[in-house]
Amino acid sequence: MKFNLDTLVEEFESLEEQLSDPEIFKDQKKVKQVATRKKSLEESVELYREYKKIYEEYEDNKVML
Repeated sequence: MKFNLDTLVEEFESLEEQLSDPEIFKDQKKVKQVATRKKSLEESVELYREYKKIYEEYEDNKVML
């Protein structure tokens, strides 16, 4: 499961990068496609990033105990 979530994060970051490239705006169909896919991944990626942050904090705190 973790591998799939990391893959989604990579795809999300790639989509963000594509949307930051001015060249993409020459093809409105592509812009819509990329933006729609990015939006569909956004919530999952945010939740996974939050999970990773909390898990890292947990591991750090576990070491202190």
